[in-house]
Amino acid sequence: MTESEGVIARIEGDWAWVTVRKASACGQCDSQGACGSGLLAEALGPREYRVANDGGVCVGDEVILSMKDGSLVKAASLSYLGPLALAMLGALVGNAMAGDPGAVAGVCLGLALGVGFLRGANRWFANTAEPGLSIRIKPNVIPLHRETRP
Repeated sequence: MTESEGVIARIEGDWAWVTVRKASACGQCDSQGACGSGLLAEALGPREYRVANDGGVCVGDEVILSMKDGSLVKAASLSYLGPLALAMLGALVGNAMAGDPGAVAGVCLGLALGVGFLRGANRWFANTAEPGLSIRIKPNVIPLHRETRP
């Protein structure tokens, strides 16, 4: 599971909006200085996610946001490979029907259909919780100081 720390920003009915400040992987990665994802996260600012409020969290609670392994790969595959596959299919069909001009038109039509599909899927997912996300209240850890004896 991929986990990030966040804070409950607001509650809307059965939904909790979690603001995530920084991805947890950035602190554990060996290539922190060479990776651009940290710079991108700083440029975009904090991100909010809508998650089902099953745990009875309140505004201001510190939580841990968890995402199932593979959810990100599935979403990225759908986002990138779907329009690409439709563009290639459009090129093949267009080329068979009208040669090179048909192939160009088929690529454009396939990409347009792919982007339209993604926009429709985005609207559909906007009415549901973020897929594969769950929250749990972050445990409060109190450090214990021990006296050392010589």
